[in-house]
Amino acid sequence: MRRLTFALAGAALALLGLQFSATANITPAPQQRLQHSPLAAYPGFGHNPEADEARFDRESLARERMTAQCMKQKGFPYTEVVPVRNAVPAPDPNVSYAESLSPERRTQYYMALYGVANPNSTNAEELYDRSGPGGGGCQGAAFARIPGVFAAQSSLNEQYLALRMSIRREQRVVEAERRWSACMSARGHQYATTVDLRAALDNAAAEGRLTPQLEQEHRRALEVGRVCGAQSGLDDTIAQVRVEKEMAFVKQHQALLDQHLERVRSEDALLDQILGERN
Repeated sequence: MRRLTFALAGAALALLGLQFSATANITPAPQQRLQHSPLAAYPGFGHNPEADEARFDRESLARERMTAQCMKQKGFPYTEVVPVRNAVPAPDPNVSYAESLSPERRTQYYMALYGVANPNSTNAEELYDRSGPGGGGCQGAAFARIPGVFAAQSSLNEQYLALRMSIRREQRVVEAERRWSACMSARGHQYATTVDLRAALDNAAAEGRLTPQLEQEHRRALEVGRVCGAQSGLDDTIAQVRVEKEMAFVKQHQALLDQHLERVRSEDALLDQILGERN
């Protein structure tokens, strides 16, 4: 029944995971360089991932409490359930409750919660429209009130991912990665790109040849990769290119980004209020 909730929350976390994977580097580019990027002023774009994740958690809990209060007002019980990263989702008590209802009452429950008659139907995502009849139900209202720290990134998803991928194709980065590969080779590790290095364990596991010895060797290669990242100039090159591209990105989308920043700031008091109250 929580298909719609996790579709939205999961998308945000997936975007967070892409912050550095689209670049050529093994580790995040030097922070002192990235601080010069104007995009660092806007939450949700990977310059402070720990803060973004912490905010996402607070927003998720606040939405759950808003949803529970809304459902209570509509005459239904609702148990707060917050998505947990990197863990098997626990059974949702709201599913058990919904399944215990008669078909007619279950439909009413779903309409109150999601604004759709059956959130598990194949076209549920199409029906989940906060601007349409039902407005997305109590959960839709909670998302409308607290769009979240990743809302701007989601709105600019295509453009932002294109920016991130373009870093790898920049000629200065390509040349620096060639120097990185030569540095690795001189130290006994044959990798053409940092992407190859990051993917080595996954490929070995998929091919059934993953061993403790290979894992140990990969850890050594990662350490060498970090050293070569500094010595080859790859780290600094990525940082410089990223800042340049993010400057252009901010200039192009300034109005939307400023609105996002103002909304995030205005939500701080609301989050404090909601999370300081117990229903």
